[in-house]
Formats: sequence, C-alpha cells, structure tokens
Amino acid sequence: VAHVKIGSSTIDLTVTKDQDNNVTIDEKDASNIAVNLIKANMTVIEGSSVTGIADGYDVFAGGSTQTTAAMVSDSSDEESGFAGGFIGWSDEAQLKNNEMLYADVVKGTEGKTAPFVGRTDYDPAHLLDTVDKQITGNTYHVYRGTELAGETLSGTIIHQREDTSVAIQGKLDNGDPATDGTASSAEDAAWARFDIKGHKPVAGKSNHGDWKDAKAGDTPIDVWQDNGATAVLMANAAVSDNTGSLTPEPEEGQDPCAATADLTITKVWDDHGDTAHRPDSITVKLYQSYTNAASETITELYDGKLPDDTPDGSGITNPITLSSAEASPWNNTWQHVVKMLPVAWRDADGTVHYFSYSVKEVTLNGGDKDIADYSTTVTPGEDGTFHIVITNRLPLPETGGMGTHWFAILGILLVGVGILLTRGDAYGRRKGRHRAAR
Repeated sequence: VAHVKIGSSTIDLTVTKDQDNNVTIDEKDASNIAVNLIKANMTVIEGSSVTGIADGYDVFAGGSTQTTAAMVSDSSDEESGFAGGFIGWSDEAQLKNNEMLYADVVKGTEGKTAPFVGRTDYDPAHLLDTVDKQITGNTYHVYRGTELAGETLSGTIIHQREDTSVAIQGKLDNGDPATDGTASSAEDAAWARFDIKGHKPVAGKSNHGDWKDAKAGDTPIDVWQDNGATAVLMANAAVSDNTGSLTPEPEEGQDPCAATADLTITKVWDDHGDTAHRPDSITVKLYQSYTNAASETITELYDGKLPDDTPDGSGITNPITLSSAEASPWNNTWQHVVKMLPVAWRDADGTVHYFSYSVKEVTLNGGDKDIADYSTTVTPGEDGTFHIVITNRLPLPETGGMGTHWFAILGILLVGVGILLTRGDAYGRRKGRHRAAR
C-alpha cells in the first residue's frame, strides 16, 4: 500500500510491482485519485464581502422570480436550483471570514436554499477534517423593523453557531450600504439588524431549517419561508430600479463532472419597452453538433437520441416554446431552461465526442399583434457554457407620429423660409436707404 498526501487529502493506494519494478495501481483506486485531486485543488474564498443596495440584493435560482417558485423537475437532474446569498453550492470549497450585507431574498429549490450557502458538500480526508473547519467565521445579517431593536434572537439558530455564548440582539442600522450601518438613534435607523456569525454548515444538505422556529423577543422572524425554498433577510421587496434592463440573467450553474447539462435560452426584447407589441410566445428549433471520427462537424436537429440512435433519456420535445409566462419581472427578458441534455457520447471504438447546441428561431406567435418588424440575432454561448441569447429588436416607431422623413422635409422648409426672410429684409433696407437719399 502506498500512502500519498496531496494538500489536506491522504490517499491509500493498492499497488503491485512486476519483476522489472514497474508499479501498477489497482483499477478500483482510480476514482479515489480523481476525487482527491479535485479536493487538493479546492476553491478558497477568504475575507471577501458582498454588499447590496439599500433595498437589498436578491438571489433567484432554478427559474424562480420575485413572484414565482423554482421549477420542480421529476427528472434525475439535481444540478440546478441551488441558492445562497454568498454561494449557491459549496462543493469541497473552503470559505473563511466572509460577509454578506443587505441581502433581501434568496430563493431556489427546497433543500438547496439557505441564507449564506445554499448547500454544502464536503468529504473529509480524515476524522478531524470536518466541514465546520473548512467553512468558518462567515457572517450574514437579518434586517427587520426598528421596533425589534434590542430584542434577543431565540430558536434553533442560536445553538447552531460556532460561538453560542454570545447572544444576538437587534442593533439599529441606518440602511446605508456606503457606511458601516451604525445608526446613532432610532430616528436615524432604517432597520433592526441581527448579526449572524458562524452559522454552522451541514455536510450534504442545507442548514436553512435552523431558522424554522426563530423569534426576536416574542415575534416570529420568518426567515424560513415556502417550506425552505425561500430565505427572507430583509423586507422581501421587489426592486424596481432594475426594470427595463436588456442584460440577460445568468444561466443555470453547471457541474463540470456531470454527464448532462441544462441549456439556458434567454430571449431579450430590445423594443423600447413596447410590451404590447411583443408576441405571446416564440418557437425555436434545437440543434446538436459534434465532431465525428473523420473530423467533420455534424449538426442535426435534436431528436432526443444519440448518434447511434439510442435514446439519451432527456425526454425533451423539439421544437421548444418560450412564452411571456417566463418573463422576468425586472428586465426585458424571457428565460427557458432545457434540462438534461447529454454532454458527450462514446462511440463503438470508445472515442468520446462532445456535443454543442444551437437554436434557430422559427416562429413569433403574435396572435393579433403586428410583429413583422422584429429582427432576430442569436448569440451562442461561449466555450464551455450552455447559454444561448436570442435578441429581437424593434426599430423606433414611425406610425402614430410624423416619422423621420417629415423632420427632414420640415427642415428644408425652414431653411427656405429663412432665405426668403433674409432676402426680404435686405430688400427693405435697400428701399429705406434709397428713400433717405432722395
């Protein structure tokens, strides 16, 4: 047995030697090596902070919005819907002494959502290497009405901290992200702030359930909502400042080791906010591409089968419809997630061929709306991402007003009138001089 230490990981490998002293590793240990190599190169985030605006920042995952819940899928896909105010999914990461301030709502899939980290996965290398030693010293805050200032927090959350000897009392906060939040008096305060430091993670699950029975004095604090799918840290207020943005929202997160991926299709309406002009839905065709053994790029309409005609198990219907029901409440976009697409295929010779995906917009279903003037641009995802953006642009309207050509005609007429006035004024002055000379 060979003992190999990589970072915080120790690997015990069963090895054999032949007569020439060549060492062979037992095949059953191959996966153990791969997992521990990933762990030896774990992500480390230390001493960082995230600060929202005065009304707080929101985190939505799994297709959720301010008013709708995350998508519920009966498929085997479990790599989406993670939501945390700092990180959605901590998979073998080290997080120390970080802080998040002025976070309002964190919403995702039940069991994958929590105020700071949606879910924590950690496989210790030895008995003393526990998850609470890798995720420690982090702080987040809960903001409530100023009437709760001075009240003491109670409930399970109090006992699930690194230091349970310190009581948590509501402090006056001025609500200004540009300052340290200190309010000199109740008149200057916007919130009663509860500082949550060292909330212990739980390996393999969310720790959001620790908030179920939390109270400030006798008042339920209601951080835990929607059966654990939502964490409300402030007032659960919709932020209107961002309305009208053309910036696509981020795509669903991907596990780089998973055999399937979720393709996010975002529709951007660059139409000057003319929602009445938009169609009710659009239809796109999904295409799958790969490079064959002859180095040829093969692109075919996606039909739910691998190149050898075996079903890939996705159950996706093609063409795909995006509708106004998937509209974002804070910007001019729709977003649809196509789940469980295969990442790659292994042919009969054992060669792995990786897939890429593209879409073509085939229908704008406008009903009784005039949609002929929309132009379409499709932007594929960058290498390694599964996010396609379709932008529909509508030119500035000329109906219902004079239009640009009328401005040009009016300009010419004004120039002509100016010339006539100038000539008339000069003629009048000449006549006056002539009269004075007589």
